[in-house]
Amino acid sequence: MAFATSSSVFLLPPQLLGRRQSTRLPCIKTTSFPPLPLPSLTIGRRRRFTPSPISSSLKEKIGGIRKTWSDLSSLNYWVVKDYYRLVSSVNSLEPHIQKLSDEQLSAKTGEFRQRLIQGATLADIQAEAFAVVREAAKRKLGMRHFDVQIIGGAVLHDGSIAEMKTGEGKTLVSTLAAYLNALSGEGVHVVTVNDYLAQRDAEWMGRVHRFLGLSVGLIQHPSSWSLGKLLKEFNVISGKLLNGVTEEHLLQSLTQVHGLSSIDIDEFHLPSLPKPPNAFRGIRMKSSSLKRWLTICSDDSMKDGKFRPTVNLLCKYLGDFLIASYLDVIQESGYDSAYVKEIERAVLVKTLDCFWRDHLVNMNRLSSAVNVRSFGHRNPLEEYKIDGCRFFISMLSATRRVTVESLLRYWSSPMESQELFV
Repeated sequence: MAFATSSSVFLLPPQLLGRRQSTRLPCIKTTSFPPLPLPSLTIGRRRRFTPSPISSSLKEKIGGIRKTWSDLSSLNYWVVKDYYRLVSSVNSLEPHIQKLSDEQLSAKTGEFRQRLIQGATLADIQAEAFAVVREAAKRKLGMRHFDVQIIGGAVLHDGSIAEMKTGEGKTLVSTLAAYLNALSGEGVHVVTVNDYLAQRDAEWMGRVHRFLGLSVGLIQHPSSWSLGKLLKEFNVISGKLLNGVTEEHLLQSLTQVHGLSSIDIDEFHLPSLPKPPNAFRGIRMKSSSLKRWLTICSDDSMKDGKFRPTVNLLCKYLGDFLIASYLDVIQESGYDSAYVKEIERAVLVKTLDCFWRDHLVNMNRLSSAVNVRSFGHRNPLEEYKIDGCRFFISMLSATRRVTVESLLRYWSSPMESQELFV
């Protein structure tokens, strides 16, 4: 044991450590050392540490740091940052473009095409082309593309999806990507949800493209269908699938279809039509055999789906014609209208009951899928409403079609009526 004073250090022998402090102790004086600082030890009650509250400003700073780090580590941050470089380039070109006359601005289209022929890419002229479209829209429409709309046009050009809400200028955004891609000489399609919007946008936004020297067309569905023209177009598109089928043959087959009871698909004959694939030869066709047969053949011979819209168009016409045929059959049957309505009600209820069960299952699956898909960035309720409406419309369409087919089978052969209520 050792202890120190201001000028000396004293060493005590071990045998004296247990004695009381009042005992006079022999000591051995040693070499003098400078005084050593002795730590003071205070034994007292244990104190509880209470951290001081963090100020709101510090919390805001920490939150800002976390958000900044989250942004920097996000791929979306760097993608958007790259798009803002394009916006800066477009904005820097705007003062120069504003000084051009209408003729000089329109001549930019020819200049861009010449640069592309000489080896430039669309990326090389993208900023200047967007600046030209922005100025053209300002002069012809009185609207100037905002910076975020410039980004939307760049997103479309890159082949990505630009999600915008109603009123944010989706149509104006499309002029940027449409003009840039049209400079290569290939056609560009801007697709809308209905014929009215297509016509409106072709006239409204078409002013920008026409001012810059581009041509604008419009594709709309005809208000009335010509069966002969439809078959001709279908024949041209799908090759020889319907070669030899005339309007007279088709109408004759459709008017007689309600008189068929039950025939094998191999026995169903139309001029120059190929036989269906072997996988479908066991199917027993009744009233709607022509419609189903054409769909099966078309799907089998066009697996890539290239001509599916035309096939759907023809099938829709045939479906409408089947309804007209059914009305003719009812008129010719001579039955009381109350009896006919009772049969229709029974068939409709059974068909709707079958499809409604499937519809409820689909809606249940949709509810789970929407919650997963919409996590974090979408509104699940809106997604559920939109997709649910699509399911419901699809169910009604299928119910309508199957009901008419069932009724045609019923009226074609009374002996088969029991099949509808099994």
